[in-house]
Amino acid sequence: MKKIISLLVVVAAIGVLMLSATACGKKAQESAGDAAESAADAVKESAEEIQDTAGEAVEAAGEMAKEAAEATGEMVDDAKQATGEVMEDAGEAIEEAGEKLQEEEGGR
Repeated sequence: MKKIISLLVVVAAIGVLMLSATACGKKAQESAGDAAESAADAVKESAEEIQDTAGEAVEAAGEMAKEAAEATGEMVDDAKQATGEVMEDAGEAIEEAGEKLQEEEGGR
């Protein structure tokens, strides 16, 4: 009877060890799954941040291009106005020179 009880104790101990090993394996598997899920979440979050940053950069570049185009338009307008003023001044100078030339020739 002692042998049967000893055998039952050994079998029970083996069963407990097997259950314990299975539980540890499941726990390790769950931990690995949790780690993989956390890593996937971190990658997804980083990708979203990169996408947001890229979108903001594109938006800022578009705004800069718009401002540059507006500034260029203003510069063209200023250049046209300055050219017109120079042409007007040149016309007046030519007219004055012509009048002066006529006076000099008329006086001869």
